[in-house]
Amino acid sequence: MTVAVDHPVAAVARVRIGDPAARATVLDAKTIETLEKTMTRIEAQLGLKGVIFTGCAPGRFLAGADLGAIEGVVDPQEGARLAARGQALFHRIARLGPITVAAIDGACLGGGLELALACRWILATDSPATRLGLPEVQLGILPGWGGTQRLPRRIGLARALDWILTGRRFDARSAERAGVVSLVVPPERLDEIAVEVADGKRELRRRPRPLAERLIEGTAPGRAVVAAAARKRVLAETHGRYPAPLRAIDVATRGLSKSLAEGLALEARALGDLIASPTSKELVRIFRLFEGAKKSADRAAADRVATAAVIGGGVMGAGIAGLLAENGIAVRLRDPRGPALVDALARFQKRIDERVRRKRLRAAEGRAALDRFQPTLGLDGVARADVVVEAIVEDLAAKKACLAEIGALVSATALVASNTSSLSVTALASAVPRPERVVGLHFFHPVERMPLVEVVRGERTSPQAVALACGIAVRLGKTPVVVADRPGFLVNRVLAPFLAQAAALLAEGLSIPEIDHIATDEGMPMGPFVLLDEVGLDVASAVSAVLVAGLGDRFATGDLLERLKKAGRLGKKNGAGFYRWPKRTLDRELPDLLGIAWAASPRGPKSASLAPTAGDRLMRAIADEASRALAEGVAASADDVDLACIAGIGYPPFRGGPLRDRARAAARP
Repeated sequence: MTVAVDHPVAAVARVRIGDPAARATVLDAKTIETLEKTMTRIEAQLGLKGVIFTGCAPGRFLAGADLGAIEGVVDPQEGARLAARGQALFHRIARLGPITVAAIDGACLGGGLELALACRWILATDSPATRLGLPEVQLGILPGWGGTQRLPRRIGLARALDWILTGRRFDARSAERAGVVSLVVPPERLDEIAVEVADGKRELRRRPRPLAERLIEGTAPGRAVVAAAARKRVLAETHGRYPAPLRAIDVATRGLSKSLAEGLALEARALGDLIASPTSKELVRIFRLFEGAKKSADRAAADRVATAAVIGGGVMGAGIAGLLAENGIAVRLRDPRGPALVDALARFQKRIDERVRRKRLRAAEGRAALDRFQPTLGLDGVARADVVVEAIVEDLAAKKACLAEIGALVSATALVASNTSSLSVTALASAVPRPERVVGLHFFHPVERMPLVEVVRGERTSPQAVALACGIAVRLGKTPVVVADRPGFLVNRVLAPFLAQAAALLAEGLSIPEIDHIATDEGMPMGPFVLLDEVGLDVASAVSAVLVAGLGDRFATGDLLERLKKAGRLGKKNGAGFYRWPKRTLDRELPDLLGIAWAASPRGPKSASLAPTAGDRLMRAIADEASRALAEGVAASADDVDLACIAGIGYPPFRGGPLRDRARAAARP
């Protein structure tokens, strides 16, 4: 870190944070110590009109606190002392006499944003790389260097809680609208304008908050209403399993009724309690797993991919094509059915319009993405594609025929991928010349939201093809996990016994709504029957058949799926499955269709005896199969299994993954 004072143009000091040779700048112990010494020099400097805090290089600001420091704290008092040190440092910035300016280009997250909030003015570039946010709750903690106190005072409680509780990363324009950023500037003019502001030659004004908002949040009862609404939302999403969001609401709300010093003391104690908690340790580990999954990716090769073709215009194929187009790849979406292409284009247009409306995408970027999305009835463009993704119906013969047709057209260097959820990639690759470049790319529904992609390595798939496939997944914003070519791969294999156990509990005397409630109470994002409707009963049935044939009857769900399919109920996709959609209601036909009288009842006839152990049975089914899959080498490590289960089926992050959960339970006395 360096500090320089510009003379004679202006008595403005620039504090450049970080080492240009490092990959990213984080607030580790060394950086904090250097910044403390720099502040001593700044405070002793006479005649300064302004101080600019900026990054050490273009596109670099502060990516937050050092994860190693968070992991290493096991004593709440140590955590509180760590918070107090950071707070004291930033308080020195806040009380400086000269005009203070945070000049942000690149990531400004966590402690980086808390440093910026201690400045009088915040400038940020309109570069796509510039993102501001407070992601601490995602690590099981809260902003502990002033974020819960300074942000509400700057933009109001409700807006601040939106930033703190979601952990979202905002672009500069969104941050400006929220009142966090004072001025958005072009990257090439950041330094020039920062000097003008710090020197007092350019005056800025704070965006006024709406009168109604100020009237409500200006009273203790009004703040209590805001806090209650936030708590209700958090509890609906987390069922109280994660202490950090609830503690953040309390600290931020109470702090506004106290002095800043008293509020910071509340914040420091809260951080100390949270940083030493088991939940935080698990969430930090999971964050590292997500980051580590990118190491297997050939990102340089993926960045060179310019064109793609997706075969199959259904929901999955259209979703994959849209994702490619949004991420800078020109894609041909092929389907011989004209109406399917019309629907696919309409869905993509709707998604782009929504993202533009929500300011997640600039209008020009949206138009460019639409231009890259080209539906076609034929195989136009396949020969020129760098990557081809087959995404047709889940049928081995049909997929092999499709891949044989593709294989005759594609270039010798193109990657050929199948979006299969259960079929053998080795068998599919046999239809393609040079099967070493064939890989499974198993996306999950809905493609736009689900973070996981299983990269399936066939028996002849080359390491280069696997690395490129992982790179493409990372480029699309997904987390790749490499898995072996075994029935059901990893996620569907681990999930199927959970669904089979749900079917067994239904047959034994629990009702559908009761089983779904028990699963969500265990921390799952949705119950097994809701999940089946989301996936589609036809797809679930096909996967179940593959698993039963390849691995045994423990994957069987009885005849439930077949009964509903025969009645024309395929799940959410056609409005009826175990539930009626979109309102997710149960109907009178269901008990007769399933042959189970209590299926739609609020409570089954054996609720009292079965319910106490049902949750354990559901979660143990996942852990048992995860252990088998690891033993068979389906994934390379227990960490990969845990990551895939968290990213693919929503296994509760606070539990650390099924294998971590099991190991922790075994270690208990």
